Amino acid sequence: MSGTGHPPPATVPAAIPAKAWTFVARVMKPVVRLALRLGFSADQISQFARKLAVDAAMEYPEFRPPHRKRAFLAHAAVVTGLSRKEVAKLYEMEDLQTAATSCQTNRSIRVLAGWRNDRRYRDPETGRPLASLPLKAAKGVSFHQLVREYGGDVPPRSVLDALIRSGAILQHGDTVELVRGFPTRAASKEEEMEFVGIILNDVLNTAEYDLRPGTEEPYLLREWYQVYVPEDRVQEARELIRAETWKFGCDLDERLSELAHRTPRADVRYYRVGLGAFYVQAPRETDEAAEKLS
Repeated sequence: MSGTGHPPPATVPAAIPAKAWTFVARVMKPVVRLALRLGFSADQISQFARKLAVDAAMEYPEFRPPHRKRAFLAHAAVVTGLSRKEVAKLYEMEDLQTAATSCQTNRSIRVLAGWRNDRRYRDPETGRPLASLPLKAAKGVSFHQLVREYGGDVPPRSVLDALIRSGAILQHGDTVELVRGFPTRAASKEEEMEFVGIILNDVLNTAEYDLRPGTEEPYLLREWYQVYVPEDRVQEARELIRAETWKFGCDLDERLSELAHRTPRADVRYYRVGLGAFYVQAPRETDEAAEKLS
């Protein structure tokens, strides 16, 4: 306590550089904003962060004691600053991401990936995905067959409706046309949240990898922008970015498909490899970071 009877002002612990606090605040602020918008309280956000901290301490080898192949609750308590009792309680909770693994949106994406990559659903002459499929067929490929093979136990009609709403396909009577090999919009706010969550997770995982000690070849993490775009030309810039990104993305996806196996092999370890894209817009007077990087 100070002589005035008030506690001394909070200071940044010497072990953590001030720039690290700024970095974490910059990353967390939009996440917290989204959480508050979705109805989470500050206490719930705090508990969520505690659960994820425990999971990370138990899951990743970098947080384990030297020469130990598995994590221990006691060491996780040291890493997280929580009590052993709280670590044990949080660790025993169900995985907060379980619900996402069975989401219909993910299955829809797998169906589209099958259409793009499985050689049975590609034109034998051009090598490109078939432009359309019959809804049902007694022989040969069909959309119903595609869903049975790549959509699990989800009814074909449900996947069809979801992909039509997302702008990936069109239905013309008994024929389904492939518009794009990926959803262009979410069918609902719930699906949009999952879609955005996947992208944010990918971006943050890339950033974490690049900042990881010992990383010699960082992943690509880059922005291109201009800081003097007048307000009356922002819409023109937005349309230009969208058009050029779609064009580049479609071409890149086609070339990546030439590197991928059409069907998985049991003796091969696979990775999901690709490139993300997102639009950037901020008033210049509030975007100090952009000015420093330009």
